[in-house]
Amino acid sequence: MGGGAGVRRRDRGDQAVQPGAGLPARRPVPPTGSPSGSPAATRCTVRRPSRAARTSPCTCTLPRSSPTSRSPSPAPPRSSTPACARRSFTAPAPEPPSPRASSRPGPPTPTSRSSPDGLGRCIRTTAVIAAALLARSGKVTFPLPGGDAFCARYIDLHLAAMEAAGADAEVNRGRVRARFPGTKRLPFITNVSTKKWGPSLGATVTAMLLAARTPGTSSILGPSIEPEVTVSADLLARSGVGITWQGADALHVTGTDHIAGGVFPVPSDRLEAATLALAAAITGGTVHLDAFPPCGFPPGLVSVFADTGILLTAERGGTTVTVPAGLHATEMATGPHPGYPTDVQPQLTAVLTQAAGTSRIEERIYSRRDTHLAALRKFGAVVNAEGQLITVEGPSGLAAADVAGEDIRAATALVLAALAAEGTSTIRGMYHLRRGYGDLLPKLAALGASLTIDQEMP
Repeated sequence: MGGGAGVRRRDRGDQAVQPGAGLPARRPVPPTGSPSGSPAATRCTVRRPSRAARTSPCTCTLPRSSPTSRSPSPAPPRSSTPACARRSFTAPAPEPPSPRASSRPGPPTPTSRSSPDGLGRCIRTTAVIAAALLARSGKVTFPLPGGDAFCARYIDLHLAAMEAAGADAEVNRGRVRARFPGTKRLPFITNVSTKKWGPSLGATVTAMLLAARTPGTSSILGPSIEPEVTVSADLLARSGVGITWQGADALHVTGTDHIAGGVFPVPSDRLEAATLALAAAITGGTVHLDAFPPCGFPPGLVSVFADTGILLTAERGGTTVTVPAGLHATEMATGPHPGYPTDVQPQLTAVLTQAAGTSRIEERIYSRRDTHLAALRKFGAVVNAEGQLITVEGPSGLAAADVAGEDIRAATALVLAALAAEGTSTIRGMYHLRRGYGDLLPKLAALGASLTIDQEMP
């Protein structure tokens, strides 16, 4: 095992902290995809911060966002949904590249028609990227996506959108080949909502990218209205694509053969902001999220935080997070926007181990999401799952543990648990964390967490 980058808190009062501040220059956290950042090569040790570190207020600066706008488009076409077979494919567990790999595939050129397998099987957005290539070049080959395999996850709605747009799609030996048989493309209608789990965020963007390069006005029924979707729609609208929302019932997209370039700001990540807020809550501390006002959080999250005892106060253009009366047990459920995000459920589960009473969390976006529970038990948490229902008994005295995160949010939940545990914990699987956050560990370190990133021998 090689040397690591140690991080300790310094007294800095209530001041702004830029991403990455507070880290010594000996060994920065390696970027995702680099040989030194491969899954088997890194681990994180976390020690509970001192009482002074937990009670001193700190500020974390997030990237600034800008309001979105929508452009009008002609009325949708009166056509029936194209007939296409509904097929289900389970995403395989991610197969990260070997730490000994000496080279990585370069970025595809604008005319590339395939997605590199090594990358495609490690991320969830492979089908979305493939849709953009298909829309531009007329054919594409890509691997079945990987990403977080906490339950069976399907790409049937992505393939249905491709077929609705007129493409032929087939799956063979873990790879998808899709192509448009002719040169003429017609407007289409596709439904991206499931009967039980609500609309698909990824399939909505897939259909939107296909429609953006299809002449005429296509209709996406039951679209996701998650902020990531509406911001993507706004980017297309600013680039010359016609975008019209019909509430949450439909999204109408008028395509163009020329999508203009430009400069577009990326909004702050509400999931990262929520994670930082929960880090403050589990340690009994205070944090100020600079340039991220409370209205940046979904109403469902604000309501659950309030029930749990987490207070979000608008101050100085951002949000101050406090837990003035301690944490409370709660009963809640995840849901589509504007409900409580499923991607903040594992972190909340970790925090509720410190709340007095019995908490119940119902997962309504996926068939199950509980890969973080076994590792939380190693810390001493009393957590159980039965189907989609997670039960948390608290408060639990957490003790240091050696655990591994199996997906992005599960790994994040374990980092939060380690912040509240007595002693020094070791968390493996940090490559998951870096797939979902830009600089979460440096930000936590700048806020007072005692973190060390070590290199492990393969």
